[in-house]
Amino acid sequence: RERPLPQSRVRQDLLENGMTSIEKLSIRGIRSYSPNSAQVIQFDKPLTLIVGKNGCGKTTVIEAMKMACTGDLPPNCKSGQAFINDPSLHDQTEVKAQIRLKFTSLIGQPVVCVRSFSLTQKATKKEYKAFESALQTFDSAGNKQCLSYKCADLNKLVPEMMGVSQAVLESVIFVHQEESCWPLSEDKVLKEKFDAIFASTKFTKALDEINKYKKAKKTEEKVLNAEFGQLDEALHSVNKLRTEETAGKTALNETNGLIAKRRDEIEGLRGRLTPLLQTRSQKAQLKQSERELEMEHRAAMGQRSTAKA
Repeated sequence: RERPLPQSRVRQDLLENGMTSIEKLSIRGIRSYSPNSAQVIQFDKPLTLIVGKNGCGKTTVIEAMKMACTGDLPPNCKSGQAFINDPSLHDQTEVKAQIRLKFTSLIGQPVVCVRSFSLTQKATKKEYKAFESALQTFDSAGNKQCLSYKCADLNKLVPEMMGVSQAVLESVIFVHQEESCWPLSEDKVLKEKFDAIFASTKFTKALDEINKYKKAKKTEEKVLNAEFGQLDEALHSVNKLRTEETAGKTALNETNGLIAKRRDEIEGLRGRLTPLLQTRSQKAQLKQSERELEMEHRAAMGQRSTAKA
């Protein structure tokens, strides 16, 4: 006969392999469990067997663990009214129930999940209520920390801390005996179950998102290619203008050189023109002197003719 493994050894193996484990369950006021005192179940490692007669509460243990982990009510419990101990059995108008589940998270952190309920007897009906849930954890110093959560938030948080999807908890680990034959269901239901368990829907959505992303990027690529073509044409025009600008600058430089050359020639001509203008002026003066002398000569000749007469 094999000796059971020490608890410390099993716990160390679970931590090293990155597994979560359920340590303890406390049930009060659920189904046939008394609302006046809590029944505590300690889960041994590596295996705990729950054995008992029909109707002794074996299924209720599974239902309580499933409720603590996922927040799901078991089937056929009249919206929670049949899940809580009947107040009329105790001559009371209200029964308060609670489930406390202690487990070791995926990272080896001890966690206690607390869910509280009530069933109130009204005049014509019974009213089921689920209160805000609590999550107790311990920091690195060993101090207890307790936070309140809405049920919907805790339903997502606990499976994440356990490292197990909600679908696996609901349909595999804590599957109810009334729902345990789902592998024999019709094709549509079976596909939905397997899609949820293996998270294939997420992969399908991820592939759809990838395809949408690829299409969007292809559209962007087409737009960018069109813009690139326009930019290429604009660049070609700019290069052409730059070539024309260079040619214009070269022609301008040549023209400026020609203008400078012509200016030098003009300056040379101006230098030759100055003496000519001086000669012209002297020639004009000489002609004026000649006219004056001719006039004097004519006047003298006139006086001479008068004197002879």
